[in-house]
Amino acid sequence: MSTVNFHKVIPGLFIGDSASSSSLDFLVDKNISRILICARELRPNFPKDFKYHKLGIQDMKRFDLSPYLEEALLFIKTALDIGENVLVHCNLGISRSSSIVIAYLIAQCGMTYDKAFKHLSKYHPSACPNSGFECQLRLFESNHKALKKDSCMCLIM
Repeated sequence: MSTVNFHKVIPGLFIGDSASSSSLDFLVDKNISRILICARELRPNFPKDFKYHKLGIQDMKRFDLSPYLEEALLFIKTALDIGENVLVHCNLGISRSSSIVIAYLIAQCGMTYDKAFKHLSKYHPSACPNSGFECQLRLFESNHKALKKDSCMCLIM
């Protein structure tokens, strides 16, 4: 297999490009069991071998990510909660998949957008959400902080 844009972000969570999702041997070697496709134009390569979820995201700065975030984060969290490895990918592994992983780091790891982007970039140097996605993720961070502040779990901690 040629060089792919595939990296581990946190235990169990991987990010990549379409090439990283197109080799059955590679995916099996990495113990991937679930694949989140973050691109309208891509299709599952091995639907009988992995559990897939597809988001019809387009890489355009005016595209609204918000309708997709809850289902994406639930798919990732469900996999990680039961100890399964999940690959999040788009075509090039630059904007769409990076945006979803950053949203996950904000929501589940309590990171700010800047900290999440820095963490992701450390392991996945090609991460670069488009400017529209960045604005939406900063708003997501702001809204998430407000929700977290009022949640019962935060009061217990």
